[in-house]
Amino acid sequence: MLDAMRTGLGWLLCAAPLAAQTTWIVEIGNPSALPTLAAAVAAASDGDVIRIRNPFENVAGLTIDKSLRIVGEGNSGFGVEATLLAGGMQGGGPLTIAVGAGKTVCLTKCALGAWFGAQWGLFLSISDCQGQVTVQDAPSGFGAIHILNSRQVRFSGVTYTAEYPMQIGGSTIVFDRSTITGRPANYETSTLSAPAATISRSTVHCVDSTIRGGSGYMRFTTVLPGSLAFPILSSTLTAAGSSVLAGGAYASGSAIQATSSLLILDPPIAPTITAINSTVVQQPVPSVQPTNFAAGQTAALTLRTPTGSLSALLFGMPGHRTAIPGVFGELWLDPTALCTPLLGAQNGNLTWTIAIPPSPALFATPISWQGAMFHQGAAVLLGARRQERRHE
Repeated sequence: MLDAMRTGLGWLLCAAPLAAQTTWIVEIGNPSALPTLAAAVAAASDGDVIRIRNPFENVAGLTIDKSLRIVGEGNSGFGVEATLLAGGMQGGGPLTIAVGAGKTVCLTKCALGAWFGAQWGLFLSISDCQGQVTVQDAPSGFGAIHILNSRQVRFSGVTYTAEYPMQIGGSTIVFDRSTITGRPANYETSTLSAPAATISRSTVHCVDSTIRGGSGYMRFTTVLPGSLAFPILSSTLTAAGSSVLAGGAYASGSAIQATSSLLILDPPIAPTITAINSTVVQQPVPSVQPTNFAAGQTAALTLRTPTGSLSALLFGMPGHRTAIPGVFGELWLDPTALCTPLLGAQNGNLTWTIAIPPSPALFATPISWQGAMFHQGAAVLLGARRQERRHE
């Protein structure tokens, strides 16, 4: 069994560079490059890589419907150490990602708008996606995000302030090591605070992430209250690891307003909740903590489950979600390429290591992992699901 696992892993690490792909450079003034992201998307084919070296990119009205890995390599010069994507907040249409089944979009090292006035904000629409969409390593962001009717969306290492609450509807989304904050109150303009998100008919997983409502303002006789983190309707939410779900400063009500929903919270995550026809369960949720995922390093994946529980750490190529009868949660890995490096009773050190090659050829190679366990006689398959890029 161990030999089969090692063989599967070796295939995983070596397969991606064999696929043919073209790398497109976006850089104004470079005669061998394309001037805009829109031009690169039009020229690219499924599986290509686009590297944006411009410090600022206006993406209003652009639609991405191909399998692409888009990497920001610019520096906006506005205190944002990443290519700044903006546009759509003042007209011109959103940046739309809409990919079909079997296709993947990975957007990395790009700031999702910036807080220098509304003209710098980004309107991002992830709509009707049957494929996979990953937004990762975004150091900052400001604007509006709509995630509607999309099957697999992941935010990893994203810091974002929602000028308008992030709309999540009819979708499945994972927040991984991310911080999503609602708009703060502004006493100068009498602008009220806002929630970080609104969630309806969706499945949302939070792993080591913070979702916090916008902060209020209080000074002398001026009081602008803070906002709740989010309302949730007819949805399922799980929170694991070091996640925080909280209202903003000076918020007076509950952090979450749940209606006809199921919330499963890993102790000690205990936000204040107003539950209407909803169920709130405090129980262990398996999750995976990664460290040292960088070129030339030895990375580690540590499974977090209760001591003594029968647990497993799953590792493989990311695939579509698969429901398993009798199992709480869904399989996020490709069942045909599934690898199980660790399986046993949790004793506090279920950790698996992997050497990350320094080769640039492995840049943006998609991989995924997930935690599983048996708890009180039932199988639970949740935890972190990630598509980590390998740093150059």
